[in-house]
Amino acid sequence: MRTWFNVHLNTKEAMNQLGLLMTYFQQESRAGRGIVRLEPHSRKMLAELISSASNQKKPRRAVQLVDHARRDSPTETFRELYSQARNQPLQDFQQPTPSRKSPPMLPESNSQQPSSQLAASTGSFLAEFSAASKREAFGKIVEHLRKSKKPEGLQKCRDILVPPVGNLDAKLVFVGEAPGADEEELGEPFVGRAGELLTKMIQAMGLDRSDVFICNVLLHRPAVGGVLSGPMSGNRPPSPEEMRAGLPQLLTFLDLVRPLVVVTLGLTAFKGLFNQYDATMSQVRGRWHQLAALSNIPVMPTYHPAYLLRNQLVSEKRKVWEDLLLVMERLDLPISEKQRGYFLPK
Repeated sequence: MRTWFNVHLNTKEAMNQLGLLMTYFQQESRAGRGIVRLEPHSRKMLAELISSASNQKKPRRAVQLVDHARRDSPTETFRELYSQARNQPLQDFQQPTPSRKSPPMLPESNSQQPSSQLAASTGSFLAEFSAASKREAFGKIVEHLRKSKKPEGLQKCRDILVPPVGNLDAKLVFVGEAPGADEEELGEPFVGRAGELLTKMIQAMGLDRSDVFICNVLLHRPAVGGVLSGPMSGNRPPSPEEMRAGLPQLLTFLDLVRPLVVVTLGLTAFKGLFNQYDATMSQVRGRWHQLAALSNIPVMPTYHPAYLLRNQLVSEKRKVWEDLLLVMERLDLPISEKQRGYFLPK
């Protein structure tokens, strides 16, 4: 289904909201990437912006959009494009030159299809769920992982799968390192004391735990003493080999959710997500990183809630809160003066 959207930018507000987006689309078109996938909610958002910005009879043709892109072509959601566009310099809008070779159009779809590169790295089973809703796809992926043999490299991890939880349309995702005893028992990440503190951190941001998506770099608990099933005491951090083996599973879920921001909790989570095993927390926290594996989604590293349980210094709590303030600003969440003052010395 061919879909053109037309817009004439005639107000300052429209320029702020659409000008950068249109410039980004134009640049992508000139680079030969003129096909963009939009889920229904994003299409509605875009239509509302265009309606408020376009008031003249003959708006200019801007860029071509379709609901479903070829599997071997780049596919991006509107939220992701808009997020990237906000970091692009505003340029005068000009009508892009149409490409002589247009990719074939596919029927309209509500799918959340992963990129071909990611699908190849995580297994061909993902192709089966391209036409399913997010919730259906999530359930089928979890079911597949439960029934499948653990990936090569996870032989020293426990057999029980602890899948992610949360809002599949979340703008914000928290990533920890690996399940512990409580998480393995209940089948959900961050349910112990660290999970309770994470919930309080989320609420301090003005959100609810049901608003976010929570997962770990590893979906299996690293085994201690070779105990792969049954009772086991103690925990250990995942090895680099284990995190490399488990990363495609995590990326599968991140690609399904397509958040605007990811927060890694603890240095281990950052190392596993970025495959940077010589990094230190002082080097990485407090600044943005881009996850190239998923179209440069911005990532903010911060301390793990368990660290704050061990270290009760107000200065350490303030460091974490400053990281979360940056996340709130990135997501355009309202921030009160009271919130800005949390954990400041009195």
